[in-house]
Parts: sequence; C-alpha cells; structure tokens
Amino acid sequence: IYSLFFTWEIFDYTDKWVTGFMVISMGLIIKMGVFPFYFWLPSVIAGLSWFSCLLLATWQKVAPLFLMVSFLDGGLIYWIIILFCLLSVGSRFVGGFGGINQTQLRALVAYSSIGHLGWMLFAILHRSWAIKVYLSIYILISFCIFMGLWYRNLRAVKTLNSRLRNTLSIRGIIIMFLSLGGLPPMLGFISKWIVIS
Repeated sequence: IYSLFFTWEIFDYTDKWVTGFMVISMGLIIKMGVFPFYFWLPSVIAGLSWFSCLLLATWQKVAPLFLMVSFLDGGLIYWIIILFCLLSVGSRFVGGFGGINQTQLRALVAYSSIGHLGWMLFAILHRSWAIKVYLSIYILISFCIFMGLWYRNLRAVKTLNSRLRNTLSIRGIIIMFLSLGGLPPMLGFISKWIVIS
C-alpha cells in the first residue's frame, strides 16, 4: 500500500495503491462521520454529555483531516479531488436537510458538524492554510457553544440575579449558533468566505 519506503510518494499507480487509498479513506470518513457513513454521529452525540460532544465534534476531526491533506501529496490527484468534492457536497446536503426539523440541541449540533465537515473537505482541496483557518474558527465557536450549554446545565435558576445571568448566557449561545450557521456579520461567515473565495 505505501510502497517499500513507507511514503505517500508512489509513482507506480497500481491496483494495490488504489485499494489501499480507498481503505484508508473509508476508515477516515467513517471516523469523522462524513456523508455516506454519517448515521452513527447524531445518535451517539444525542446520548453524550456536553463536554464529550465537544470532543466528538472537534478533536476527533483534527488528525483525520490533516491526514487527508497529505493524500493530495501522494498522487492520483484527479480521483482524490472528485472523491472529496462528492463527499463535500453530500455532507453539506445531509447537514443542511438533517438539521431542519431538529428540536434537540445535540442532534442539531451533530448535523451541523456533518455540514461543516463538507466545508472542511472542500477547504482541503484549496490550500492547507484554508483548512487550518476553517478548523480553528470551527473549534473556537464550538468550544464557546458547548461550554455555554454545559455551564447553563450546571446552574439552577434560583434568584432574579441568576435568572438575568441565565438569560444573558442563552443570548450568547444563540449568537454563537448564528455564527456557527455562517451568518455574514459573524465569525463563522469568515471561514466559509475563505473557502468560497
């Protein structure tokens, strides 16, 4: 699969290399929850705590995404670009349409994660700095959302002062969700704008 030298630089594109690339790609796609293999992600996130959801939605995607960046250095660029484009479009459709009727926040965040994976796969095709910027902004926004929801679950509303703080934290979480959605004046729009431009 990796030739005799265990590198990605393989100049004889044999069937073994294509088979190895497909096996590695499918494993990474399943791990991240990208388009054809996304079914496990919403149900798993629905049963986790907020901190575990944060780790599953962010940290689990770092290593596979950067390993996929290294695929572009290996060869068969045409097939990799077509595969990443198909996975990207499929993930964006699943993330968009799957999140429409969701009433649970965890399921909404799971479908949002699937949709953002489509944007990240498309960012891989442009430059490595595009995926770094997009992933950094996504992790920052997700961290703020999940920590806000986790903090809100810890505090019980007992006094007027705590109700006011609870209202302010809910407004902050709503603003972060709008930013995660990519509304133009928000931070989440900048990462999508970088990928599009």
